[in-house]
Amino acid sequence: MRHPFFLKKRLNNKGIVFIAILFILLALAALGIAYVKFTTNDQSSAAKGLETQGAYFAAQSGAEWAVQQAKDNNYQTPYTQITTPPQHALNNGEQFLLAYDPASDTLSVTGKKGGAERALTVAPFTQMVAGGGLPNTPCPVANGPAGISWLFSQYVASAGKSVTGVAGTTATGITPQAVALPAFPQGTYNNLKVTSATSLTGTSPNANTPALYYKDITVTSGNILTLHGPTGVGHYLTLYLEGDLKVESKAAISITGNVRIVAQKDVKFSDQSGATVASDATLLLMAGKDVSIKQNAGINSGGNSYNMLILAKKDIKVDSGSTYRGGLFGNADVTVDRNATVAGAIVAGKDVSAAGSEIQHNPEAGKSVLDSIPAC
Repeated sequence: MRHPFFLKKRLNNKGIVFIAILFILLALAALGIAYVKFTTNDQSSAAKGLETQGAYFAAQSGAEWAVQQAKDNNYQTPYTQITTPPQHALNNGEQFLLAYDPASDTLSVTGKKGGAERALTVAPFTQMVAGGGLPNTPCPVANGPAGISWLFSQYVASAGKSVTGVAGTTATGITPQAVALPAFPQGTYNNLKVTSATSLTGTSPNANTPALYYKDITVTSGNILTLHGPTGVGHYLTLYLEGDLKVESKAAISITGNVRIVAQKDVKFSDQSGATVASDATLLLMAGKDVSIKQNAGINSGGNSYNMLILAKKDIKVDSGSTYRGGLFGNADVTVDRNATVAGAIVAGKDVSAAGSEIQHNPEAGKSVLDSIPAC
């Protein structure tokens, strides 16, 4: 028989073990509670993060939707179709709210999901929706180093190979991006021969960017062709010519509003012919081949605006006492010859030659044109 002392000790040991086990169980329970609590907090944070992300994507979706609406409605301001109705719900519980302020040309988009909101502001909205060839988008001859506006602002004349006969700041060895014509739409292209004073305007496919389609246009001697384009950034009339533009002796073209002429072949101004661009208008003249201004022709020379820009895929030549005001950009050579005068700036992919002629530099050459009309 064991001594009572040993029995008491054994009972004490059991008590210690029991207390230890109880302590461990309580500790595990506490850890379990903490684990549940931390997991719940993590799930709550994750849920909030997903809501925030969803709100952001909803705002993006709203901006994309607004752009598509503007395009589908031919960029008709004041974009009432975007904000009617202003709020839209997506299938995944996200929402976006749209507001457009025509005074500041600002689109505001608020994306929502759950309790989270995210806002996007797009300004100027008109220029953004004009993406893919409208003003202020990356056209081959738009802005930045080696872009046409930048080169015009820096140099009287610049070229890939050589510049001769030009007084003032010049540059050679440049690599300007090449002139490229815009794609021609499907349509009926007929010849136009102007034998009396003629005015042209357009309303199709829409009032902001109307277009007219011709094979060749010839303005016969002594006659005037007037082209009326819309006004405002991104609003312009385009004449698509499958062939040539010819302005014969003592004939002229006159421009109001914003006009873009795109000829797949040559542009020719004959002796004493002219082109007049109103001071608040712009003219972008693009040729798939050569541009020639001959024998005392006066092209945009009557005013003080540098609001004309000529782009040619091949050569540009201004000679025999002719005058021109604006920008000249040719993929090949630009020649100003035999007492001709150019006020503005010149860029050539190959050579610039101005022997015996005068180039009066203005850094604003063609800028107003590129600000209003796409060059691609």
